[in-house]
Amino acid sequence: GSVRGGERDGFASGAGLAGHSEARRGCDERGAAPGSALAAVPALVIAAAAAAGLGWARWLRRVQPGVYGSIGHGRPHPLLVRDPQLSNVRI
Repeated sequence: GSVRGGERDGFASGAGLAGHSEARRGCDERGAAPGSALAAVPALVIAAAAAAGLGWARWLRRVQPGVYGSIGHGRPHPLLVRDPQLSNVRI
């Protein structure tokens, strides 16, 4: 829409946000009431995901060190890697 005299699309400057700020009164920057357990949920989800990733990495390093060691080295060319299922096949 056009901008005319501080208005845009029929809304005065900031008037469209007034209702939003009214609804957030009494909340912190995350949108939860101060002291609410909901404020800790995002941090706990991130911490749980990080712990799961670290646990998986430790398990992978212990159980399959070759796979763990190849992390970050790209995907090998399929014709240059021997397939263990075909090791007993004689042509």
